[in-house]
Amino acid sequence: MRHRLRIGVCWLFLIASIGAFSSEEQSIYIVGGGIVGLLEAYHAFDDARKAGKPISITVFEKNQSLSETPASNIFPSLTPDEILAVIPRGQMLVKDLGIPFNKGDGIRIDDVPEVDLSSPQVKQFVAAAQQFGEDDKKYQSHVDSLFDLGKESMHLWDLFYQQADDALKQALILSNYKPCKEVATDEKKLGEGYRIDLLHSYKTAKKDAMSMMNRYQSLGYKATKLLSPDEVIQRDPTLKSYVLKYSVMHKDKGRMWARGACAIWRPGGCLNAHEFMPKLIAYLEQQMNKDKLRFQVLFDHKVVKAGLNSNATITQLEGESASKQRKTFVVNPTDQVIFVPGEAVGTLEAVGFKEPYHAIFAGPSLTLTFPVTDKTPELLKTLDHCMEIRQKGVVLAWQAKCVGEKITIGIGGTKAFYAQTLPKNSEAFARNRHVLQLNEANNLYPALFSEVLNKPTTGKRLSEKDLNRLINNNIASVWVGARAVAYDGYPTLGKLYKDNKVVTNARTTTHLGSGGVSFAHGSIMMSKRAMEADNSSVKLSSLENKVIHYSDSRR
Repeated sequence: MRHRLRIGVCWLFLIASIGAFSSEEQSIYIVGGGIVGLLEAYHAFDDARKAGKPISITVFEKNQSLSETPASNIFPSLTPDEILAVIPRGQMLVKDLGIPFNKGDGIRIDDVPEVDLSSPQVKQFVAAAQQFGEDDKKYQSHVDSLFDLGKESMHLWDLFYQQADDALKQALILSNYKPCKEVATDEKKLGEGYRIDLLHSYKTAKKDAMSMMNRYQSLGYKATKLLSPDEVIQRDPTLKSYVLKYSVMHKDKGRMWARGACAIWRPGGCLNAHEFMPKLIAYLEQQMNKDKLRFQVLFDHKVVKAGLNSNATITQLEGESASKQRKTFVVNPTDQVIFVPGEAVGTLEAVGFKEPYHAIFAGPSLTLTFPVTDKTPELLKTLDHCMEIRQKGVVLAWQAKCVGEKITIGIGGTKAFYAQTLPKNSEAFARNRHVLQLNEANNLYPALFSEVLNKPTTGKRLSEKDLNRLINNNIASVWVGARAVAYDGYPTLGKLYKDNKVVTNARTTTHLGSGGVSFAHGSIMMSKRAMEADNSSVKLSSLENKVIHYSDSRR
């Protein structure tokens, strides 16, 4: 059952609380309460704690609860390339927009009238993406810097865990945190930095896996290698059903992958953000409140306007509840406002700041919860792994874990272009992709589905009717949400601009697309560094200079 964590704080209470702190205390206002916004809050607290400075932190979240935020409904990998999986390059975007979402690399939606490919906003986005993709050197430099930023983010996630106190470390462990980091070349244990990813049912699968291997090795992940069917079973016996389906016996060479299938041992981890986010809120409340500092997350608080003075300093934020009730919050010049709108694409532009051309790509997820019974295979009672499963045009992030008397499987992934429109579960894209995700789960664990559906499912294709039956029996739950991206697939970090002036007391960390969890720590670090870039005493690395330049909100 999904968390419905809410922190009920009325508007009047908030107004009364603002200004109640000492004049030495700085207030931090974070617009966006998803995973990146909450990690921004953690870093603000950690920085202040190290500097011995008192602060208060207020997080504004437009949704009614954490359970409505994207990170709470997906099952993110932790990988150095997670952010690269959304926008097709340049002319390829135009080509893919001409193909229905369920055909190969297609991303077109036909049953939602609001997704208008002829609208000015869509044309601007596509034209900018197309022009960006035509410059090979520029494109490759962007991609290379994102891989390097991804590797740095993986290091920062591991550092975040290693330096955590016992309470925070326990929160990560209970949230299925597994690191992504280099291991010894003879290491075969899952969850220590590497994992197994599976590819099947398309002719370039091995070529794609080889390309992945070469890229990871060039980043320093030297243990990366392709795995034979027998090696997959040896390292993870729970994948045996998959291996048997996508491999064949050769009379001389033993078991080999069938055409269009392979597996790769690659750097990768995971985090169950659905479990971690409420734990992080509780941790910050406990840590800050014991020092008589204020931390609060305000749900149903959408920031719709930022008021600035002639010096381009934010002096007030205007919020709106779901009932359209509006309130104004005073911001002092020494306070800081951090815009982390995530899925709310266009927020920067809506409140008056410069924002690059942007769009929404939809992404669905499926959660399955099976009871452990006498019929459950013993092997699955110790289930605990993460991976990605790839087909042509499809990349599914996956987490599976047995805790107590239940086995939970979470699957997220595949994208479609939704322009400026939020997707719904009732639309063809979500329905089709949820069935695809269901069938991938059945490929791996048919015994679980055979039991709950009361019919043999090994080697069978499950239907939408089967999915609806599982939903009605509280075995399955479905979700679809937005991935907010800029035209070049790059995050937008650091300085904000109003009428070509730098906003003095605000910055942003947004447009992370599918990389919101993986790239969170690295993007936050770069967003903060961008604010220091004009200081002659600050020495920036080559990567920092590139990321700050490429992620500029004026691009």
